[in-house]
Amino acid sequence: MPSKYKTQSAIDRRRIQSRNNQRRYREETRSYLTSLETDVQDLLHSTFRLEGQVDMMRTTAARLPSRFAGDVNRVKAYWELFAHGYAAAADQDALLRDLMAENVQMLGSTGVDAVLDQWRRYANAFSSFRKVAHTFEAIAVDSTEHIVCVSGSLQLGLDRSGIESLWPHVAGKDKLLDQLLGETLVCPCVQVLYMRPVGDCTKVFRIDFEWDLVGGLTALLRDLEDVAIVINGGHNLFSGDITPVTNKTKTFAVAVKADDEREYM
Repeated sequence: MPSKYKTQSAIDRRRIQSRNNQRRYREETRSYLTSLETDVQDLLHSTFRLEGQVDMMRTTAARLPSRFAGDVNRVKAYWELFAHGYAAAADQDALLRDLMAENVQMLGSTGVDAVLDQWRRYANAFSSFRKVAHTFEAIAVDSTEHIVCVSGSLQLGLDRSGIESLWPHVAGKDKLLDQLLGETLVCPCVQVLYMRPVGDCTKVFRIDFEWDLVGGLTALLRDLEDVAIVINGGHNLFSGDITPVTNKTKTFAVAVKADDEREYM
């Protein structure tokens, strides 16, 4: 007697059942994909609507008068005047002294002269220097104090003397040195300036600065191990303790000062 699984009728039934199962699976898959596409479209529409609302709110806020608008403009002027570093110009000195309190606090330093000294000290650290602001935002801390927060980026030209100043151990690593020489290190940064009244005007009494050095080096080296070697063997750029370069003279005076490495300028 033949097995029920080997008769022609059993084989036909199994084929029909298989086709039905495949058809049902395709229909379920098609229904799921249709539902998923609908959800994606709904999310996209919601995202576009929210982005439009955010843009409208930003535009509206930008048009509203702000009691901090004057200080924001002063900080903008500072970023613009020092965009390419410190050139020992009279207008730079005057603006800095007008904006900063005499006892302005930085990481490990106090006073306007200390800020200027940092600019001078790091003037030769890079072959080129550019500090670009993207956004400015003023926020009240309390009834007498407010902050101006600036987000932007640093664009730093790397040459041999600058690399040896920041990361002296790299000078003996030809591979890393070749990858860094002549390149531009681009690092996102955020600067927060704390301001409060001093006499008849407001002054900056504290500055915080952070920059994404790891991200900038990663973009150049494309290897986290190499980035770790560069950072871990060099000076602590976030403390301001960087050996100044003394064997070069540059009239344009670029500066990454302890401001642009951590909490200055």
